[in-house]
Formats: sequence, structure tokens, C-alpha cells
Amino acid sequence: SIVAKAIQIFTEISDSSTRNVILSIVNFMIHKNDTYAIIMQNPKFLDLILSIAFEEKSSFAVYELRTGALSLLVVISQQKEGIEFIKKNLNYVEFMDNLIEIYNDSSSDQPKECMLLILANLCYEKSLIKSLLNKQDHFNFLYNTFVTIFSYKSDSMLANTFKLAINLSAEPTINNFLAKEKLLKILNHLFFQTGIPKNIKDLIQIFLSNLSFNQANHPDMIKNGCIAVFEHYDPSNFKKELDKYALTSLVNLALNSKNFHLLEN
Repeated sequence: SIVAKAIQIFTEISDSSTRNVILSIVNFMIHKNDTYAIIMQNPKFLDLILSIAFEEKSSFAVYELRTGALSLLVVISQQKEGIEFIKKNLNYVEFMDNLIEIYNDSSSDQPKECMLLILANLCYEKSLIKSLLNKQDHFNFLYNTFVTIFSYKSDSMLANTFKLAINLSAEPTINNFLAKEKLLKILNHLFFQTGIPKNIKDLIQIFLSNLSFNQANHPDMIKNGCIAVFEHYDPSNFKKELDKYALTSLVNLALNSKNFHLLEN
């Protein structure tokens, strides 16, 4: 097939321009026919894609290739077979360190958004979260990234970044790093901002609902306006699937006896 031949050429050459054209073709074809299967049958190609995305030093040529490689990895990491390959071929500490360095060096949103989506796909497997986040620098990077993006970014980047935030918040043994004053206040402001799309409000409710399952998060959540977010639904129209997250949050707060004096205030 065209894709199989293109992948073979990619692994045999080093010319950046030609590789860039090939990556564009593969990214265009990724959702068609058996392209995904062909890619997964070529470990040498996948190794090169991982290396370009997260290991090679930055230059203009690498930047163009990296954006294409990251776009491809977003799709690859959406399926279990792709995640399994990445798991087997990653040094988790080096991966996160390199991701942070490349993210901070990137001047445009596209590669940044791709990196966050890849990380979100990996963190969908709870068992991977603790393997990936094993240094305080990693937690600090993610927290600061969420603070920045949830403060001003476009609806598309907001929604995609929430995928990562929600997957991380679903792990109660580590999610306390997210329940801090600055981020909670930003989310409260975002939720009540005029014109904010319903889907973003729903994502905020899911994220905060996950945090509410960890009682250590409750004092900061109550102090920083989360109850106003949870109470912002229409009980007469409770048939909506996502309204359950707001109710769940309120129930979790109410079931914690240590919250009684905080709720009274």
C-alpha cells in the first residue's frame, strides 16, 4: 500500500523535508482503512516517531517533523495497542523531563496541545499515572500549565487540556496537587464567565467532582467557591447526564463530617 511504502522510505532516509511530506501523508491517512494496523506493524517507524517527538534536540527542521510526529502519536495513543507500545519503549522519567523541556521551548500551541493530549491518553490508564509523575517538577509543571491554559486559552485547547486534568483528578491518591487556591479560583471564574460554552462547564463539573472524592481536598474546595459551581444546575431539569457530577460533589462534601463547620460558614 501507499502507506506501507511511505513508512519504509521514512525509515531509510534522513532528509527532513522528505520525512515531513511522508508524515503529512500518514497523518492524513491515519483514520482510513488499515493505516493504523500498518503503522503498528512497523516498530522501527514507531521508534523513530517517538525519538523525533520527545528526544531529538530542537531546530527548525526538527520542529516541523516534531509537530507531525506528535500529531501521529495523539492518534496512536488513543488505542490500547498504541499505549502498550509506548509503555514498552518509554523511560518514564526521561519522557516527562523531555516533554516538559520541549513544551516550554515550543512557541506555538499545536505541539503543546498534542503533548497534553498524548499525556492525557496515557493517563487514562490509572496505573500509568504514578509511573509518569514521579518528580515534584512534573506535578509543578502540570499545575502551572493548567493555571495558564484555564486562564485564557481557546475553547479547543481548554477542552483538550481538561481531558488530561480530568484523568489526573480521577486518581485520588495524587489529585490533591490540583486542589489548590489559585487553580480553583480560576475554574470558578471560568465557570461563571459570560459566554462560556456548556461543554466547558460540564468538564469543570467532572473535574471538581473527581476532586471531591478525596476528603483532603474539601477545605480548599469549600473555601474557593466550588459549592457555587455545584449548585449551579436546574433541579427541574435533572435528566441531563452531566448534572449528576454536581450532585455527586455536593453529596461527597456533605458526607464528610469535618466539613459541617465549614459549610455553616
